[in-house]
Amino acid sequence: MVVLIGSLSYKKAAGDRPFYKPFGKDTKKITVNDFLFHCVINQFPRNEDVGFRVYSSKTSFFEVRFSWKGTWDINPHRPHTCASLIQYAIEQGWDFSQEKQTMKIEQGDFLIDELGLGERRGTR
Repeated sequence: MVVLIGSLSYKKAAGDRPFYKPFGKDTKKITVNDFLFHCVINQFPRNEDVGFRVYSSKTSFFEVRFSWKGTWDINPHRPHTCASLIQYAIEQGWDFSQEKQTMKIEQGDFLIDELGLGERRGTR
């Protein structure tokens, strides 16, 4: 899978190491399968969980919430993590090309193992 971020192309390579994990709200644009998505990652320490929201338009979005404990093993800022979550939402029926289409997963920790998002224990 090739992921485009802005004008940069990113392809996961063996031995890729995690990016630095900032705390706060971060936004990024990412292209998956030739479609542009706007990602908002909310990691404010005062929040009960970590939010990952992807917009395909002004009114359509996919949101998944992770526990702080769950995010210890992942970095939602990595292009591969973002692309995997977007691809999962599409496979689960999120029709990002239509207006007012939303999908929410309140407790997404199961996705860490299901999608192989973990960075520790020798995984991605």
